[in-house]
Amino acid sequence: MSARDSDVAPVTLTVVNGPDAERTWTMRRPGSYRIGRGADCDVHLTDQSVSRVQCELQIDENGYQLIDASSRWGTQVNGRKIERVELQSGMLIDIGDTQLRVTLAVQPQSTMAPRQVMPVSPKPAAPISTPRRVQSPPATTSMVIDAAMLPDESPPVGRTVDLNALVGQRFMQYRVDAVIARAASGMVYRAVDTRDNRTVALKIFWPALFEDEKVSARFLRSMQAMLPLEHEHLVKLIAAGRSQNLCFTASEFVDGESAAQLITRVGIAGMLDWRTVWKIALGLSKAVEYIHEKQVLHRNLRPHNMLIRKSDGSVKLGDSMLAKSLEQLGQDKVTQRGEIVGDLYYSAPEQVSGGVVLDQRTDLYCLGAAIYALLTGKPPFLGGPAELINQIMNVPPEPPTKTHLTIPASLEGVVLRLLAKHPDGRYANATLVRRDLERAGRLEGLT
Repeated sequence: MSARDSDVAPVTLTVVNGPDAERTWTMRRPGSYRIGRGADCDVHLTDQSVSRVQCELQIDENGYQLIDASSRWGTQVNGRKIERVELQSGMLIDIGDTQLRVTLAVQPQSTMAPRQVMPVSPKPAAPISTPRRVQSPPATTSMVIDAAMLPDESPPVGRTVDLNALVGQRFMQYRVDAVIARAASGMVYRAVDTRDNRTVALKIFWPALFEDEKVSARFLRSMQAMLPLEHEHLVKLIAAGRSQNLCFTASEFVDGESAAQLITRVGIAGMLDWRTVWKIALGLSKAVEYIHEKQVLHRNLRPHNMLIRKSDGSVKLGDSMLAKSLEQLGQDKVTQRGEIVGDLYYSAPEQVSGGVVLDQRTDLYCLGAAIYALLTGKPPFLGGPAELINQIMNVPPEPPTKTHLTIPASLEGVVLRLLAKHPDGRYANATLVRRDLERAGRLEGLT
C-alpha cells in the first residue's frame, strides 16, 4: 500500500465501552497518532486509568500498526497483550477501562498470520457433586473450586476462546446473555446458570493475565478465601476456577451501576451529594470490617468495584480476585517484591513502594481513596506513573472541601485520616472507621 494520501484507507476508532462511549476518531492520512489521556494526544480519552500516552497508531506503506507506548498496564487487542500488532477491521482495543473498535474503510493486505479463534462449545460441563481439594492445575485442566474437577475442555494449543463472541453461547453451564462491562482485567457478562436458572455476573479474565502459573495460583487462593464469605454489603462469589484455559468467576448479579459510573453520571463536575457518599462509605466500611474479621485482605478497593443496587441504593463491594488470606502472609508469598497489586490510583504508599507486608490498614487507605473520589470526582492524585507514585508516597492530598464545600468536617476528617501516608497514622481497623462514620452521620442528623 502506498503512503500517498489518496492510497490510505481511513481508519476509525470508536469507543464502545468506557467514559468516552460512542466517541469516534477517523485518521485519513499517513503518520503517527498518539492515543491516551494526555491533552496533546490525537485520540484524547478522559479515562483516568489510561496512561497519558498509552499507545500509538502508525499508518504507512506497511499498513496500520498499533504500538504500545510502554504503558503501565499494557495494551490489549482482541484479549491479548501486545507490543506491536497490525490492525484489521473489527478488532477490539482494550486500554484501561476503555474499549475501542477498529473500522477500516478498506481491509489492508495483512502481513501477519491471523489469530485463530476457537468458538465456545455449547455443551456445558457436567459437575460432579463431591467437593475436592483445590490445587493449582496444569494449563490443560478445567476446574471449578465450588464443586469439583471437570472434564478437560481446553482448546488446542495456540487457540483461545473469543471473549467478544460469547454472547448467545454457553461457557460451561452458563448461558451468556449480554455484556455488562469490559475492563483491563476481562469481560463481565450477565449470564444464567442453567443448573438452577439463576442470573449471575460471569467474569472471564483475559488469557494473557494468567499465562504465569504464579498468577493462577494467586487467583485460586483468592477465590478459595472468598467463597465462604457472605455479607449484605459484599457481592456473593458463587463459583470460580479455570476451564478452557480461562480463569473465571460467577457472582451474585447486582442490578445497578458502579460507583465509578455514578461519579461520571451524577452531580456538578462529577461530584455526588455528600449524604449519598456517606451512605456508600458506611456500607463499604461494614463490608471491609466483615472480610477483615474473616482474615481476608481485599486489596482492590476502587469505585469500579463498588456496585450500587438500583432498587434500594444499597452498596455492594465486588471484584475480589485480589483478596488474600491474612494467615498466608509470611508463608508462601505469592505476591513478590516490586509488584503493585490493584489500581495504582487507589493504591497505598506501602503498595507502590514495593513492600511485601500488607495489612488491614492498606485496605483502609484504598477505601479512603475511593471515598475521596466519590466526594471530589477524582482520585487523591493524578499523573503519570512516576509522578503518581511520588505523590502517593510524599504529597499530602488536598482536603476534599477545597472542591466540595458542603462536606462536613467530621466526614472529611475520616477520609483524611484514612489517607495518612504511614499505616500508623490511619485507623487501626475498619470497626473504628465504621464507628466514626456513624458518628459523623449522627452529627448531621443521618441514620
